[in-house]
Amino acid sequence: NDLVDLGLYEDAESSTHVIGFEFLVDENSVKYAHHMVVYGHFSNANRSASSCQMWARTPIAGWGPGDDTMYFPDGSGLLMGNVANSFNAITIQYHFDNVNGDKNIIDSGTGVKIYYTNKKSTIQN
Repeated sequence: NDLVDLGLYEDAESSTHVIGFEFLVDENSVKYAHHMVVYGHFSNANRSASSCQMWARTPIAGWGPGDDTMYFPDGSGLLMGNVANSFNAITIQYHFDNVNGDKNIIDSGTGVKIYYTNKKSTIQN
């Protein structure tokens, strides 16, 4: 279980709390970056753990040019894990706009850094 080995979870049945998102844009792509959306997918006993159906997603964070890191207020966070009423997957959607049709643009650094804690939030999502 890679996420347990990396320290995100104590074991396969535990949870963690996402407390912030840092949106990173590759310097080669700044001109083209339009927006990013982070979606959470809730646990659902009727779906496999690897299923990320489009209709089952909930937007939880977003970025547009000029935005920066987003942290939740102290004591709060989004519950993540294989526990009831929590997100058990995250997807990230990137939108770029190349209005000039520039060619050979390589983006190797755009992404989202997710901050988390294993400490229980005092305010639940």
